[in-house]
Amino acid sequence: MIVVVALAAPAKAEPLLSLGGEWAGTGWASRGPDAPRERVRCRLTNRVDHAQGRLSVSGRCAAPGRRFDLSGRMTAEGGRLSGRWSNPFGAGVADVAGRSRGRTMTLSFRGRDPDTGERFKGQMRWMVGDDRFSITTASAPINGETYRVVGEISFERTGG
Repeated sequence: MIVVVALAAPAKAEPLLSLGGEWAGTGWASRGPDAPRERVRCRLTNRVDHAQGRLSVSGRCAAPGRRFDLSGRMTAEGGRLSGRWSNPFGAGVADVAGRSRGRTMTLSFRGRDPDTGERFKGQMRWMVGDDRFSITTASAPINGETYRVVGEISFERTGG
């Protein structure tokens, strides 16, 4: 899964602009709310363009027996977030939109399961700290109200 994030807010107001550098992450992911959890390890390279207010994230994750890219992009303006991200389990690329409050970004998205064709909605929550951040992803059927967590990955800075 490859993530590309573009931000237009001032650096001190937008936590994603503090995420430049090299990162290593561990956690788990599943292919859906009822699928088994798989342990994952990830490596990311994040590039920040302060003049444009952009963060580009690219990386690779590994789970038992497979690897996947992490990708997407986001723009932040006045606390509002928008962009696109790629589901590493094959549900394709989805538009994301949400809000940034303090050191937390919450994004919503919609997609279609490539195996069943069922439409779903999802949420990502990014929590940013000093030299660390985490991404928690949850999804639910379009007509369902209950979101279930389908992945949690925590990252630590490994270099500049």
